Amino acid sequence: MACHEIASLRLGLANLLGDRPKAEMDHDRTDCAVAIGKPGPLKSLSEAQDLSTLRQLFAQSRIALEKRLGQVQGKSAEGYVKTLTVVCKQVDLDLERLASDCERFYQHLDVIHDHLHGLYPAEKA
Repeated sequence: MACHEIASLRLGLANLLGDRPKAEMDHDRTDCAVAIGKPGPLKSLSEAQDLSTLRQLFAQSRIALEKRLGQVQGKSAEGYVKTLTVVCKQVDLDLERLASDCERFYQHLDVIHDHLHGLYPAEKA
């Protein structure tokens, strides 16, 4: 069992960031090849093109993981999935913070833009 959720998220995040080393991307694709090779939230997550979609799909994959926890048999597998659910919850919270920080930055740029227009009003034609 591999942490497909994390590898799929890294692939989706790489789409947003752009310039990522090919070796890293190849490694993540290998880690989650089975999961992203079939339709579903992990495949879609690995192909996300914006932060909102990335957050939504990661939340879906986390919910699916939590459902899977109830179906796991064996103490070591159960422990692994429990740990992975905790990690995924933390990542979910980090994505929420990242989105909030990006929204605040976007709003601050608007304030700065308005301030510049106040200092340098556009000339009337």
